[in-house]
Amino acid sequence: MRDYKFFIFDAFAHKAFQGNPAGVVIDQGRLSDQERLALAGELKMSETAFIERLDINDYRIRYFTPVEEVDLCGHASIASFYMLAQYDYIEGLENGVKEVLLRSKAGNLPIYLTYKNGALEEVTMTQSDPQEFGQVKDIGAMAKALGLRQEDFYAPEDLPMEKISTGIRDLMVPLKSRQALTSIQADMDALVDLSKKYDYYSVHAFCQEGGKIYQRNFCPILGIPEEAATGTSTGALLHYLNKHQGQRSLRAIQGLEMNRPSEIVASYQGEPGKEKITVGGRACLVVEGVLHV
Repeated sequence: MRDYKFFIFDAFAHKAFQGNPAGVVIDQGRLSDQERLALAGELKMSETAFIERLDINDYRIRYFTPVEEVDLCGHASIASFYMLAQYDYIEGLENGVKEVLLRSKAGNLPIYLTYKNGALEEVTMTQSDPQEFGQVKDIGAMAKALGLRQEDFYAPEDLPMEKISTGIRDLMVPLKSRQALTSIQADMDALVDLSKKYDYYSVHAFCQEGGKIYQRNFCPILGIPEEAATGTSTGALLHYLNKHQGQRSLRAIQGLEMNRPSEIVASYQGEPGKEKITVGGRACLVVEGVLHV
């Protein structure tokens, strides 16, 4: 039997019991995939990150839901690097931005840690290059699965439902109003069927109102009915909004319907032609302990 440190952080939150909780385990690559999946089920977080430290600024992370492994998870990455910084696995700065490397199955991604007066202010992660996988035009089936009217959706020629990935394949579902977004009553079995039929993982429903973006994310095919904050999906949303509306940055609010308010920022960074989408926020430690496996 071995002991492993584990943590639960609330990501994309300014204080505990907000945002999206993620499990974080330092296993140094010693656990088997079966053990990781079992631990993810035991912790019952939407995702649990398993960290292997390769060097002081170089980390490999694997991500497991209670059902299966996924290539990348935004909120679990934010949680992981908050933990690594707060527990001095990463040497901090007095002021400025430190770059470290995340090695994931979605690729090698730079992570930026912003410090102010010796304290970690924000973690920002680079997203994988956006990939587009086409539109889904079955508004009727989606409306039924979300408990909405077809009139709550935009026409495909205006704002289509579109599959986009910056790490995991999400379906962008634009809605006309916050009222429609708030009133969603999701049929999880129907959503799983649609995910299988049209080949995506999550439904990322959103609206734009009063100069703000509100969003909800449903991923029952991976055992996640709804998440309070989704980083990679927010990166995919920024690509979508840039493609259709020319938007270059956003600040999204999520989790209100779950009583776990979250705030996620996303923007394009870098030289023209070499730009990358970055997603960031804060995280708060809630639990730390030892796993006996």
